[in-house]
Amino acid sequence: MAMEQRVEDTAQDAAQDRPCPRCGGLVADGAVYCPHCCGAPRLRGDLRRVARGGLRGGALGLLFGLFVAAVLLWVWGDVRGTRGMAFGCIVACFTTGLLLGLVRGRGWR
Repeated sequence: MAMEQRVEDTAQDAAQDRPCPRCGGLVADGAVYCPHCCGAPRLRGDLRRVARGGLRGGALGLLFGLFVAAVLLWVWGDVRGTRGMAFGCIVACFTTGLLLGLVRGRGWR
């Protein structure tokens, strides 16, 4: 009786396994990493999407920061304090855009 139970448990476990899209080995349904190739196929696409969102957000933040800095320098002139504020605007806008892009790429709204 115990042998039949183990065979049924093994059959149920095999039914819950799925093939790894990277190497084709059987992976448990809830597993994050494949034990055969040690890859994380479900996470690789997510990481690319997050990186793409971060790059896009950082680029937009940098462009906006450069625009704000140009307006600031145009209005108040090129003096020492204004140059520091303009640089601070560029850094702050780039950082904010990068973080918002990463968050949006992750799927958090």
